[in-house]
Amino acid sequence: MEEATAAKNVRRNFSDRGCGYEGEDRLSNLPDHIIQHILSFLETKDAIKTSVLSKQWRFHCNCLPVLNFNSYSFSRVDSYKKFVYSVLSHPRPTPITKLRFVGMGQEKPIVVKVFRYVFYNGIEHLIMDASKASYLLPKQILTYRPLKTLDLSSFVLPQSFHSSTIVVLRLRNCSFSAGRGGYLNPFAGCPNLNQLSLDNLDFKGCKVFKISAPQLLGLTISSTTRSNYRRVLKNCVFEISTPKLNSFRYEAVAAAMDFVSMDLPCVQYVDIAFSLPFVQSREAYLSLTKLLQGLQNSQFVSLATSTIKALNAFPDMLENQPSPFNRLKSLMLKPNGECTSLVIPIMVVKYLCGGSPSAEIHLL
Repeated sequence: MEEATAAKNVRRNFSDRGCGYEGEDRLSNLPDHIIQHILSFLETKDAIKTSVLSKQWRFHCNCLPVLNFNSYSFSRVDSYKKFVYSVLSHPRPTPITKLRFVGMGQEKPIVVKVFRYVFYNGIEHLIMDASKASYLLPKQILTYRPLKTLDLSSFVLPQSFHSSTIVVLRLRNCSFSAGRGGYLNPFAGCPNLNQLSLDNLDFKGCKVFKISAPQLLGLTISSTTRSNYRRVLKNCVFEISTPKLNSFRYEAVAAAMDFVSMDLPCVQYVDIAFSLPFVQSREAYLSLTKLLQGLQNSQFVSLATSTIKALNAFPDMLENQPSPFNRLKSLMLKPNGECTSLVIPIMVVKYLCGGSPSAEIHLL
């Protein structure tokens, strides 16, 4: 009954929006690849519902290049698992290029099933969320040649990635475990890595974490989970060696990172939101100024107002700090969180723009 009602609503909505003045179904008359592209933005559960419209739409559902599974669309976990198994077992006339698998209730058997499907079907773009289960990432995924985009949440990661095909890598709520020496350089084996995003990672037993990628153009690092709040990540320092990096974004809320070495000769665009609530720590302040010194070649810098507040927390120390930027063209200030004041203290202005007196300051 529920499916019949949903089908009727789908048919009505498509008819109302797709018909011309003479009853022409404009949407169905679009080229097949356009219709399939539109449907690929829907969750697979919803895309399949359009198959009731006509035989033509049933064909479109079988030819979608994207599978999008989300357990939050199901009222029962059993129904979700049954649906996923059914779709993955159904033969398809055209290849799947992208698979997204997110939500709650991601038990190990279904996660294994999805990875097997990836290996046997030439998936190029994979988004996987283990839903806080922290499963060990299969080593085969790192040598899987078709893969170009890998987006992972809640996985235990290997000490190193070795992939000549991965271009985009996003890691959220994942954990690394260092070996006996405590040194990790996990991305050195990805020669074509272009975009890298690290969000709320756990660095177990790591003393030195190095980001080394010869073709990397964009890097985002964030620590925003407050549950394990720390002022500075203890016993772990960070090194960055990315000769072609053009864009760098850093957000610190839960923990500040200690960047001891930064080789970024080509970086131009920088976006920093540094906010450690409830703490005014000289240790955290020094980690921020050290980071800014490593970004001396930046030309376009965006700073959250919380970053300005952090710089102004220790005026006696800031007064003796050299200006970090020598090529700065534009400094943009944007409000964030509870810190919304757009007033920049004179001492902070001198610190940021002293090495680039012609730099323009913009308030967002």
